[in-house]
Amino acid sequence: MRQHVAITAMLVLGLGIVACQSKKADEAKEPEKTGLAGQFDRTINDRDVMRAAVDAANKVIQNETDCDAARAAIPEAQEKLAEAAKHIATPAGKASIQALQRSVDRVADACP
Repeated sequence: MRQHVAITAMLVLGLGIVACQSKKADEAKEPEKTGLAGQFDRTINDRDVMRAAVDAANKVIQNETDCDAARAAIPEAQEKLAEAAKHIATPAGKASIQALQRSVDRVADACP
């Protein structure tokens, strides 16, 4: 009987510790910024997310007259654009990714 009480006490104590730590972690999180500060943070995030995708898409677009070079760069560009699209936070960022994707698709269609 004592073992059951001890085990139960240990479980309750463990759950209490976990709950307190979880609450402290939630309190430590920085609140979501709104207004201009939030827009600025989302824009900076988009810039960082888009950097690799833009570089890869530019390799395709710059080589649109050289189909061999463009074809070699298309898969990487499509992969990076798709990955970036998952993490874009602003409407302008989404429009930019879509425009780059259309340009890459246009080159892909011209260089089968």
